[in-house]
Amino acid sequence: MNKKVIHKVFENTVAKYPTNIAVKTENKTLSYLKLNEIANRLAHTINSLNIEDKGIISVLFEERLYQLVSLLGVFKSGKVYLPLDSKYQEKHWKEMYKLAPKVMLTSNLNHDKIKYFNKQLDYQIPFVIDLYLDEINGLKITLFKLIKEEYIKEDIHIGEKYSNPDFNIDGDDSSYIFFTSGSTGTPKAVLGKHKSLSHFIHWESRELEVNKNDKLGQIISYSFDASLKDVFISLINGATLCIPSEDIKQDTLKLTEWILKEKITLMHMVPTMFRLLTGIGIEKEGEIKEFPNLKYILLAGEKLYNKDILNWRKFHGKKTGIYNFYGTTESTILSTYHKIENQIEGKLSDVLCVGKPISNTRVLIVNSKNEICRVNEKGSVYIRTPFLSKGYYNNEKQTLEKFIQNPLSKEKEIVYDTGDYGMYNEERDIVILGRKDGMVKLNGVRIDMNSIEKVILEIKDVSMVKCMVYKEGSIDASLVCFYKSDYTKEEEIKNHCSKFLSLYEMPSMVFKLNEFPMTANGKVDGVGLYESISEKITSREMIEPKTKIEKTLVKLWKEVLAIENVGINDNFLFLGGNSIKQILLRTRIKKELGVAISIEEIFLNPTIHELGQFLQNKIKKDEGKVVKSIPKLEENREEGYIVSNEQMRIWVTSQSEKESIAHNMPHTYNIEGELNIELFKKALQQVVNRHEVLRTSFELNKEGDVVQKINENINVNLMFSYNRIDNSNTSFIDKSIADFSETLFNFEQAPLFKIMLLQLEETKFKLCTVMHHIIGDYTSDQILIKEIVSLYTNYKDNKNIDLTPLKIQYKDYASWIKKHIQLNEFIKEKEFWSSSLKNIKRQSKWYNISEEQNFKGAYVIRQLPEKLVVDIKELCLKYNYNLMGIISAALGVLVYKTTSQKNVVIGVPVNLRNHPDLLNQVGLYLNLLPLNVAIKEENSVKDLVKDTLQQQIKMIDNSFYPFDLIVDDFEEQYKENLIDRIDVYVNYINHEDSNINIENLTVYPEIRKTKKSKFPICFYISNYGESISFRIEYQVSIFSETEIEKIANRFIKCLEGFTYSPDKKIGKIDVIDKETIPSFSF
Repeated sequence: MNKKVIHKVFENTVAKYPTNIAVKTENKTLSYLKLNEIANRLAHTINSLNIEDKGIISVLFEERLYQLVSLLGVFKSGKVYLPLDSKYQEKHWKEMYKLAPKVMLTSNLNHDKIKYFNKQLDYQIPFVIDLYLDEINGLKITLFKLIKEEYIKEDIHIGEKYSNPDFNIDGDDSSYIFFTSGSTGTPKAVLGKHKSLSHFIHWESRELEVNKNDKLGQIISYSFDASLKDVFISLINGATLCIPSEDIKQDTLKLTEWILKEKITLMHMVPTMFRLLTGIGIEKEGEIKEFPNLKYILLAGEKLYNKDILNWRKFHGKKTGIYNFYGTTESTILSTYHKIENQIEGKLSDVLCVGKPISNTRVLIVNSKNEICRVNEKGSVYIRTPFLSKGYYNNEKQTLEKFIQNPLSKEKEIVYDTGDYGMYNEERDIVILGRKDGMVKLNGVRIDMNSIEKVILEIKDVSMVKCMVYKEGSIDASLVCFYKSDYTKEEEIKNHCSKFLSLYEMPSMVFKLNEFPMTANGKVDGVGLYESISEKITSREMIEPKTKIEKTLVKLWKEVLAIENVGINDNFLFLGGNSIKQILLRTRIKKELGVAISIEEIFLNPTIHELGQFLQNKIKKDEGKVVKSIPKLEENREEGYIVSNEQMRIWVTSQSEKESIAHNMPHTYNIEGELNIELFKKALQQVVNRHEVLRTSFELNKEGDVVQKINENINVNLMFSYNRIDNSNTSFIDKSIADFSETLFNFEQAPLFKIMLLQLEETKFKLCTVMHHIIGDYTSDQILIKEIVSLYTNYKDNKNIDLTPLKIQYKDYASWIKKHIQLNEFIKEKEFWSSSLKNIKRQSKWYNISEEQNFKGAYVIRQLPEKLVVDIKELCLKYNYNLMGIISAALGVLVYKTTSQKNVVIGVPVNLRNHPDLLNQVGLYLNLLPLNVAIKEENSVKDLVKDTLQQQIKMIDNSFYPFDLIVDDFEEQYKENLIDRIDVYVNYINHEDSNINIENLTVYPEIRKTKKSKFPICFYISNYGESISFRIEYQVSIFSETEIEKIANRFIKCLEGFTYSPDKKIGKIDVIDKETIPSFSF
């Protein structure tokens, strides 16, 4: 007997227990001897067809007894067994036909289906064998051969062959193919081999001590490899395989009764089925209904939670032992096992471990450094065993992607990459955390659906949860949650999530189900769930708005989401309301309804009906701040208009040529595509006419006050220049851009903004802009470029579409702020800044300003490592941080470690466009604010970031109080200069909206090259897609390049310390060696 070939072991069992019942169905019973004879006859029939060695035999039956007979017959014939499920859709048939099976074992009920696919697909199955089992006459076999697209009956010439076939079959020979979908949804054909199957079956038989008296309940579909466990663990031990009818299998109450009636001792199932069986048949509270004969339930295929076991034991006691298995089809059925103890520790939602590897198997959990993970460290799961499958049939590319070189070994050794994340717990048991493809990206942020499901499962009454990403057509990707519960309402799910999940992780829609749809093998049917989402959208009831607020919200939704049909029960998030559109909606609500709400409140009230009620209540309670419009000034072009505090500060500091150029804001954009220069100039002229600030100059009036004068007309030729330059002449291009960026503006002569267009090739341009800071900021430049490109596109397409008129101009804003100051309406803000800055009375030790200080500057650029960026964003999600909070706290620690200062002051430019009237405004809507980062050595990184975030929120709430007044107040109170106490400046730049892609034209920014620096040292943090970089601009009279290089490296090191050791005390964070920066004071 060859133990490596499992059907040979079965034949040996037949010799030992010929009269034992091998298989029992609702209406048929077969002994070991009878089952073996039937399978032998089928094997001889298959071999009589003279098909190629190891040819594929596909099998399709609804009745599982025929599947069992076919499995044994194909194995005995030495061919490859390929089972199908009657529920398979066309994609499975397509994949099956690609494998070119030689024979289909089936019944006459499926002939039409086979002929249909023969015509539709590129292959025709040569033979069809019908099977019919008669208890009196045994197995009736009918052979059909394909002749001219029809199956013609053929005679079979094998005689009465019932003996065991003596074909040459080796343990390394191919034995079966099972389809597994993986993360793509496309079926993949996994090719198994005899010895790998035999290894697992013998291991489980020993572990469970299966014997001839056992009865195995067989409920798993034969189209899944898990069915092999049921069949062969029973048939090599003389036990009985019991198969319920489909009617019983689909009814959990009938299935429970069947288990009791048949005295089933062992059952394999997936956790979904286990949950469905839990509590069935219990008629009163506190009743326990045990299964007296059921020794073990063997679970695999999905995550198992503590609450699953506790619920089972609550209703059915502890008599039945429970195993939790883990494995993959590719690694041959199962690879680890865990016998669950009576004592369950941890939260209800905790995932149960899958224990230790089975014999001759090792499960490797490896981190990003290709090292074995430490206890509780998350890593990628690989399976190492000589009993892997052969890979994916006829797909070498996919096989090489998943069956890879062991990352821990220099010797050639293949392991299987499961695509799962896992970790070792304290007992070195394996815990599977979820699929790597459970990590999905929504609105640019990575989220972990596994952790979201876990949070929802913490609700005691929730027994099942499935989260998935829905993306259809133009609707943005959304997170959808399905759950099963007796009592918990959808609203309660949302409220629970809001307490434990960040806004980015909140499901857009939540659906309660009475039952989850399941696949043939008892797992949750993800495809069915996904399709049901689409049905819910298309069949949703369109309820018209009733109240004034609802009507306003419908109008806003249509505009923000760019859709036509909206009902009051539609979900904003689900219809594409991503984070950007949420901010836009929030701003529009402030403008239209005069009520200030938060993004979180939109998340928690995502339908028009819910949000309308919330706004109505907020208005009644007067909780929302009524946002008053900024009044327009009367025209007074002759005398001029008051300047803002920010403009005044820049005017004062720009009185020398060097200082003025330091306030230039140059930007360069690359343009690819055909560009009509005259239409471009026409668009630019329209933008200049639209924004008064682009036509503004500054002068002293009769009283000696600085005023801004608005020029009625500015010809575009005063600000626009165009040159053709050979693209290969890079030095001349660079010099042209550098000279242009140092344009010396005359404040008394508008415009204080210029554009230079360099044509390098027919479809390649460089668009250079330079704006003096006194009339704008970084956002202004972005707005201008977008408006120019938008108007240009309209002109090119012969459309007369104007931009939405501006409600106010910059002069109106400047006057509005001045009136607030004159009327003493900034009392609260003034008190905040006085309190916030009381502990920073010492001059900064971060750098020494020399007498030779000037604005000559240089810069260093660093890109954060890709993994660090991913982990920073995950940290933000986990603890509800934002990037600004982490960067500011890290800079604070960097300065502290350098200087021992416990109060670090960071200068932060804050965008003031959070008033609805300031949307799309060009101008200096910016205030420089001092952020005090208070360092306490005994605090953890988490404590510091949390405190810094709270300080930032308060800072932004008080951001309209002008910086020069903060400076004046500080000097008056402490007789010190606040500017001398600012240690470092930081500017956060989000490039997500900088790229412009329209038909035949792409515009994207270029990295800024500068030889000037307004500040002694400033970090420009750029968040662009999946990357984060920073540019340190510095004054060369204060810092050397070597010092800045070291600062950049230590900043990255500090960020790594924050990201990977959030619980570490600040005093223990290792960032810097003081001796390496000799010019600093300590």
